[in-house]
Amino acid sequence: RPVKDEHIDRVIEQLREGSASLEPVEDRGAQLGDTVTASFHGKFINDPDAEPINVEDVDVVLGGEGVVPEINDNLTGAKPDDEKSFAVDYPANFSSKGLAGKLVEYTVKVSAVRIKELPDLDDEWAQSLGDEIESLSDLRAKVRSDLESQAKTEAEGKLRADLVRKLVDAHQFELPERLVEHQTQHRFESVVRDMIGHGIDPRNPELQWDKARDSLKEQAGYDLRSSLLLERIADEEKIEVSDQEIEDEINAIADTSRQTPEQVRAVLTKQGGERSIAGRLRNGKALDFLVANASVTDEEWREEESQRDAEAVESEPE
Repeated sequence: RPVKDEHIDRVIEQLREGSASLEPVEDRGAQLGDTVTASFHGKFINDPDAEPINVEDVDVVLGGEGVVPEINDNLTGAKPDDEKSFAVDYPANFSSKGLAGKLVEYTVKVSAVRIKELPDLDDEWAQSLGDEIESLSDLRAKVRSDLESQAKTEAEGKLRADLVRKLVDAHQFELPERLVEHQTQHRFESVVRDMIGHGIDPRNPELQWDKARDSLKEQAGYDLRSSLLLERIADEEKIEVSDQEIEDEINAIADTSRQTPEQVRAVLTKQGGERSIAGRLRNGKALDFLVANASVTDEEWREEESQRDAEAVESEPE
């Protein structure tokens, strides 16, 4: 996918946004786009026994995502030390379930109004982004290089995924149900562990586990078929994995998990993991073989780029 000047401009603008500062507004009231710092004290009109809302020094970007119109309207024009009272009738589909569909009477005390100021687009600002950057031209060159590297990685990943998909679609066959169920259960347990690690209770009744399990089973079947097909290709092409390649992979796992290679090897020995690593590396080589022998053009990327450009034009306000 070719990197265009507008792509570079977009990234640089994002970098400017990240370097922006909030400066006090002294000569006017708050406007859309300003950050208002205020304390919110609210009570639920239709549920007087509910615990009241009391939050201090909250930053609210007027007109920002998720800010309801009542807050935008009532805080527009506000200045530090102003106090406002108003009601908010939250829609039923509001993002916060504790507020969705509720009518809340707020008393709001404004403590600060600030405006976002972007840095000047010059060499001095560019130099603040890294020791290797001495000018705005250097920054543009680095952004271009990063985008090209990202585009190459995305293209390679997409090609590999597409080739595997075509391989599986062209060779449909039945799998032992026990094997599919075993892989599905393994994935299910992994999802549960991940949820617990992120503080999510997997026993939440709102979670649609039946639907999730169906999806996990479908993915397990796909992955098993792709693995078996790649193994067949590796057999036919006499692809092998050396002990050194396995050792290198173990060292990479150790670096990523911040363990010693000996610790990783001990765990793998208990789980039969070295054989699993060898199989994964061998299948990866089989996929490398497919990639090397694939006929590839950038036509699809160009079509996607044209579609994105068209959508961007359609979304621009008139």
